Amino acid sequence: NDVIKDRDDYHELSPEEDPIQRVLQLHKGQYMYPSDSVFAEYIGSKIPSKKIMILQGAKIHIDITDSDYEKIERMLSKSLDLLLKHKVPHKVIKELYAINSLEKTQENKTITVYPVLIDENGNPIFLNSQEWENLVVEIDQALMLISPKPKNVFEGKEGELPIGNSGRIGWRIG
Repeated sequence: NDVIKDRDDYHELSPEEDPIQRVLQLHKGQYMYPSDSVFAEYIGSKIPSKKIMILQGAKIHIDITDSDYEKIERMLSKSLDLLLKHKVPHKVIKELYAINSLEKTQENKTITVYPVLIDENGNPIFLNSQEWENLVVEIDQALMLISPKPKNVFEGKEGELPIGNSGRIGWRIG
């Protein structure tokens, strides 16, 4: 049964059943899994995400929650493909069940993206506003085709500004 009512209904699944773990397994070796976090961090950036946040201060959040596991898997796969293609630092929830444990302030923030690219030597290259906008539009369009929301999930959340048409992306400073 791959259909659930809402995020509180996500239950523990085997790695083979969990759509998030299945996608992350396809990118094995590109993420580290800190034991003190429910997030996997992209290691291609070679800079810890806390340092990246201090460097640039802005981030976007992407929501991939859905009642259909297949849509979750497709949204995550497409989002990660785009982020990895551009080598943009990000972190992603490690498993579907972990979504239940997110604090209310973290709700719907299943992927966090930082607007800095990393060159082949591990040096930060900050995206200009046009590159940043292009990446967000590309992800937003992909999510719109898979599972759009009628109202942006970040609307009305303190400190978050909803962006895009999919209803699944928000951004904030800090």
